[in-house]
Amino acid sequence: MTLRFDKVDLVHVLDEVLAEFEALLAARQLRVARYIEGTSVVRGDGLLLGQVIRNLLSNAVKYSPPEAQMDIRMAPYLKVEGDVQHHMLEFAVADRGVGIPEGEQDLIFEKFVQSSLTRSGAGGTGLGLAICKEIVALHGGEIFACCRLGGGAEFVVRLQAG
Repeated sequence: MTLRFDKVDLVHVLDEVLAEFEALLAARQLRVARYIEGTSVVRGDGLLLGQVIRNLLSNAVKYSPPEAQMDIRMAPYLKVEGDVQHHMLEFAVADRGVGIPEGEQDLIFEKFVQSSLTRSGAGGTGLGLAICKEIVALHGGEIFACCRLGGGAEFVVRLQAG
């Protein structure tokens, strides 16, 4: 895979992806709340980062009940490793679906693995999150999932700020 690293405005990429999802969001009567703080520029491959956003939004739409709200958040994040500080951008997509059982939050990033709560009937191959993990790793970032208070899942991506 050839990467083309440039400065990428993730808000611009997000807007493009949301435009692609507009009809599906309307059909399911899903609302999207955006919380953007600070800069949204990272160094990376815009096409590949767009695929990460697309995969995460696709999952959020798939697992959200009709008429629910999905939350998208971007904010600066300071990662400290010993004496070194890394200025990152944290991008998160949260739904109000069934969530991810304890103990499966790392497993769902493996190829062909789906959560025990979602593998029956939701569709998919179990590759979307594995692809996201590989793309984020190629960018020197990190991705993880957690359960939301009150139900649902949140997927968090941290990338080097641009």
